Amino acid sequence: MPTRELDRIHRALIHCQQVQHPGNAGKLTEPALALLDLVTAELSRRRLQAGKSTPSPADEQEVPRDGRSF
Repeated sequence: MPTRELDRIHRALIHCQQVQHPGNAGKLTEPALALLDLVTAELSRRRLQAGKSTPSPADEQEVPRDGRSF
């Protein structure tokens, strides 16, 4: 998955976590928290790797879009 897409997912999850809903206090579900942890770890790994070498063209390949924007 391209880094920019992971970054979009990361930002969306962080936004959901910060939104305050009455009675929910912006808490994410357990699966959403697990996804946030995975995405955060993968982005960190990629950023560390990018500092050591140049990114592979395969890391930034275009993916087909369904026309929806986030």
